[in-house]
Amino acid sequence: MGDFNQVEYLNQKLGGSDHIPGKEQFSTWKSNLGLTELNYHGQHHTWCNNRSGIDRIYERLDRVYATEDWIHQKPEATVLNLPILISDHSPIVLLTSPLKPKIRTPIKMEAWCLDFKEISNIVSDQWQIPANGSPMYSLAQNRQIRYQLFKWCKEYKKCHNISWEECLDKCSELQTSLPFADGGFVDEQAKIVARGKVELQLQYWQQRAKGKWRAWEDTNSKWFFRKAKRRKRRNEILMLKTT
Repeated sequence: MGDFNQVEYLNQKLGGSDHIPGKEQFSTWKSNLGLTELNYHGQHHTWCNNRSGIDRIYERLDRVYATEDWIHQKPEATVLNLPILISDHSPIVLLTSPLKPKIRTPIKMEAWCLDFKEISNIVSDQWQIPANGSPMYSLAQNRQIRYQLFKWCKEYKKCHNISWEECLDKCSELQTSLPFADGGFVDEQAKIVARGKVELQLQYWQQRAKGKWRAWEDTNSKWFFRKAKRRKRRNEILMLKTT
């Protein structure tokens, strides 16, 4: 699994020369080891030379191979090809087992919201609203605060365009539909815009994990993003199938 830096067929390449040096040796190596490529989901090409115009080239260099015995042991294994965004390579993810079913959780406010003054104002204003009835009924009425806090959190993210998925979806849509007229130029411009948005959104992620981020004296480490994105990994939808 990884960057083999070698294409086998012309359908794995877009742009550049039609001559593919080394493909015979690579096929022999794969045949001698009894390897089979795993099926993938997402865009076809996993590498781009990031050049402009007619010099732009796309290739599928990142792949996953396995033996027949391994495939029989992991029959549901699949590969996800994510969009090419920051690097010149597409991140690829190998899933060896089906995802766990999504568990419905109650509405929760995200911890990063607690540092905003608007949150304290919402809580104090809501508790000052009188409610006729027993003490337990009054307490139940004040518990509606959580819905207002959740609404504020959702609207704040929407107004400030805090959405990683939007950047990934745009690049994925363009890269999946290649080739088309001026496709390389359109993809190049989309990646430039997406990178700008990612830089701006970094401030949001630092704010969201600020407590532990400062305690560990950490910056943009693997732990930082893994901690913030852990829950979303379990909610990934791989494909839709009609029955």
